[in-house]
Amino acid sequence: MSNLSCSLLFSLGVLLVAPAASIAGECSRDVTVKFVANDADRARDWNVVYGRYVVRNDSKKPVEISAYKSEEQPVLLYPLSAFVEAKGDSGRWANDSTVIEHFEPPNLVFRVEPGEEKEFLASSRPDPEPLYRIRLRTTKKCWVTSEPFHFPARSVQP
Repeated sequence: MSNLSCSLLFSLGVLLVAPAASIAGECSRDVTVKFVANDADRARDWNVVYGRYVVRNDSKKPVEISAYKSEEQPVLLYPLSAFVEAKGDSGRWANDSTVIEHFEPPNLVFRVEPGEEKEFLASSRPDPEPLYRIRLRTTKKCWVTSEPFHFPARSVQP
């Protein structure tokens, strides 16, 4: 096999293995997400306190995010579609969670139509510091990123 063929096969292999998130871009700026509060009604599930967020879609197309079906509202987003990031001392943003388990696959598409605003639940943190943001990965593989915010300090530990 020639060097050119080997190079092409290697390049193709790298492209096929590269994570989709690395090539995903930002969604329309007309789609926004913000932290509202820690959820008091569904406060503890496996010692996790969920954050309550709102996504607003002022774009012309629906926004869809993987989630879980539930009788309770608001819906809980699939953990690999909602990432909490912390701003480090260097000023760089980094994922603030370590995935050490396999999550149940999502069984719902959380859909926000143009002009709609909907609440959802996702990860929260126990400390108000550092500065945080949430990034949502849509089913179209683009990202919606919140403005920076602080989580409230927890008054009761789980």
